[in-house]
Amino acid sequence: MSELTQLANNVLTAREEKAIIEASLKEKNSEVRAAEYALISALHEKDIDGFKSHGVSFSTYSKLVATKTNEDQLFNWLESSGFGSVVKRTVHYATLNKICSEELEEHGELPAGTEVEFIDMLSVRKA
Repeated sequence: MSELTQLANNVLTAREEKAIIEASLKEKNSEVRAAEYALISALHEKDIDGFKSHGVSFSTYSKLVATKTNEDQLFNWLESSGFGSVVKRTVHYATLNKICSEELEEHGELPAGTEVEFIDMLSVRKA
């Protein structure tokens, strides 16, 4: 077997092993969350906020989780309510990569405030 073939096999084997581990981790995360919900439900049913077992303290708490439904409305409200400093303008990395690539190709220069690095990548596809 040639050196390139062996290296390619190493890549494929490592990717397969990684996929198996990721799938296992995803399954284990679901098991952990299900066990947590079962314990939370049992504590609520018994009207207990917490307890200790195996030298570990378990307690329940509520956590507010907010989601943006209309970014423009939310940002306008934040700015008009004195929270403008928390509003951050962002550009997705893939969008910035594309813009920089196009600017380099069409104009030979990068947009102000950017720099690029070319990194070697490997594309693997079934033949």
